[in-house]
Amino acid sequence: MEVNILYSNIRKRREALGMSQVELAKRLKYKSRSSVNKIELGFTDLPLSKVKEFAAALKTTPAALMGWDHKSGKSSPIHEKLTKSIEYEYGSGVTALLNRFSVLNILGKNTLLDRAGELCQLAQYTEKGDSDLPTIPSNQLF
Repeated sequence: MEVNILYSNIRKRREALGMSQVELAKRLKYKSRSSVNKIELGFTDLPLSKVKEFAAALKTTPAALMGWDHKSGKSSPIHEKLTKSIEYEYGSGVTALLNRFSVLNILGKNTLLDRAGELCQLAQYTEKGDSDLPTIPSNQLF
């Protein structure tokens, strides 16, 4: 059974924000997390009004949850291929990191990049031999 992209995006966005099903259920005034779980699994259909509520609770847009290209209103095959390629090569953690990165403002993005650079300099956090990566000051990136 193929899960609708809406339900998959709800789960991905919730996880990218580090939000539990319980917290999302509370924000949406559901009685329990099982309601959110059923939606994420595609067992419960959502009316458009609920999609808007989910988008607000997840700090995104209904179009993003629906997987639409903002310009055309259609799913972006390039985005889907890119996401699949990234997940194949690096794992789903990278797409979760990119989703979190995308909600940050410029200051937050620069701070995250600085902290990632600091971690890359510590052998305990890097793959063997990769701690010699050059650091790029974040103010040169954005």
